[in-house]
Amino acid sequence: MAAPCHAFAGFLPGSGTGHVAWTNSVPTPLAPFVQAAYGTLRALDRPPPEAVWTARV
Repeated sequence: MAAPCHAFAGFLPGSGTGHVAWTNSVPTPLAPFVQAAYGTLRALDRPPPEAVWTARV
């Protein structure tokens, strides 16, 4: 029998950014795994702070 697992996948169409998370357990919808994965996706949608320097090639 296969071990239970849970996955989260999200996509931000504006920036073309995707985020996938996987765990080998079966959490509930309010478990920290789902909250953390969604929080990470939302954080990826924020612009970087002004202090971040990005090289232009």
